[in-house]
Amino acid sequence: MEQSPTRGQLALVLLLGLLWGLNWPAVKVASLSIASLALLAFTLGRGGTMLLRRVQWWRIALPEALAIAAPNILIAHAQLSAPTGRIAAVAFTMPVWATIPARLILGVGARG
Repeated sequence: MEQSPTRGQLALVLLLGLLWGLNWPAVKVASLSIASLALLAFTLGRGGTMLLRRVQWWRIALPEALAIAAPNILIAHAQLSAPTGRIAAVAFTMPVWATIPARLILGVGARG
């Protein structure tokens, strides 16, 4: 005979789901924060500055949009619109899918 879960058990399951769901964004925020602080320390340690001239902004904004913003937005969209298993397979094989066109277009990679 099955027992229905107690309120404490339901609360623990909800807490587990909440913590599990927040794990990915928390790791992203933490790793980007640590990388930013390391870059700042390195730059200031060498006597540099983090201030950019107006003409340099596109050199930062374009790669940021293509390398950070677009993939994260597209991954979130994919997770909402496609089966999770398919998205997981594509996400974890992404280095292969990025390497193939890089090799073909740029000629980058191992030479035989």
